[in-house]
Amino acid sequence: MNNYKRVDGATVNKDLNKTIKEKGGTGTVYPDCANAMCESLFDMKPDELYKATGAKKNQRSTLPKEAQKAFISGEAIANYELREQDIQGTSSQKNQQIVRSVSNSGRKVRKLLPW
Repeated sequence: MNNYKRVDGATVNKDLNKTIKEKGGTGTVYPDCANAMCESLFDMKPDELYKATGAKKNQRSTLPKEAQKAFISGEAIANYELREQDIQGTSSQKNQQIVRSVSNSGRKVRKLLPW
């Protein structure tokens, strides 16, 4: 049986969220990571990105293709890098370390983008 499946942005995001959970992320860490990734990639908050591009709020599939590709790339890198992180401490400390890791990954990808 073939275990191959096409990967899309939703799959990449789901994988990152799974890793966040495995690393002990709780509560608002998920939207905090999404905000950190958006700000790292585009220098704007998610609401600003959706408004600027005319996309429907919280529906990444309505963003321009280049923005979707940036999210996919950023979250894929964030997932790989977060897996390698030693996340420890209280819940709050773990959340802070996770968000910082995601943000750093987003900044790395941003350096490769044309904007």
